[in-house]
Amino acid sequence: MEIPYKNLLKLFFRGPKSFEKGRDFHYMPDEEAKIKAVSKYLNTEYLREEEEIKEENSRLMNPSMSQHFFNNANIIDELSLLFFLRDIYFDRISENFQFFDDGEQIEFDLVAYAEDGLLFMNIYSYVDRDEINLFIKDLKTVREKFSEYSNSKIIGAIGVLDIEPETIKYAYAKGLFVLQKTENEINILNRKTFKPKNY
Repeated sequence: MEIPYKNLLKLFFRGPKSFEKGRDFHYMPDEEAKIKAVSKYLNTEYLREEEEIKEENSRLMNPSMSQHFFNNANIIDELSLLFFLRDIYFDRISENFQFFDDGEQIEFDLVAYAEDGLLFMNIYSYVDRDEINLFIKDLKTVREKFSEYSNSKIIGAIGVLDIEPETIKYAYAKGLFVLQKTENEINILNRKTFKPKNY
């Protein structure tokens, strides 16, 4: 995004004064050079902030992306079938489970309710150990915030488009189900004998 020079006129400065705390701009008698320096700085800051927003949004995809992950099909049917084959039966499935903990918003893309517990799931385009640790941290918060789930089994699952083999092993070790989408097929990568951790 290029910021027009005419929109930067109000940002002119004279002499070696700081444009922002910790950022010094040396005096340049040529106004065109000053404009370019300010424009370059602002565009650099804009791109940095835009990248930070993209990184934040990459952790949790929006509902349309969760639908895309499940082939735009009936999410309830597709997720239920995948876990039915693992002898886990869901009564109902909801999207966008959200709550606040000490002012911080916590979100899960999907939550599936079974007779004896719940499965919480987030969907990622790419996931690493840090994201998995954050997911587990949020998962542990559920039992703390909702007394009605104090005696329920709480397990976790991550849906991924791209994941490193070592990260898959890490998720297994943490007791999480890993679902991966390849082209138009979704598979649970865990072995049939896998036992999820109750958080």
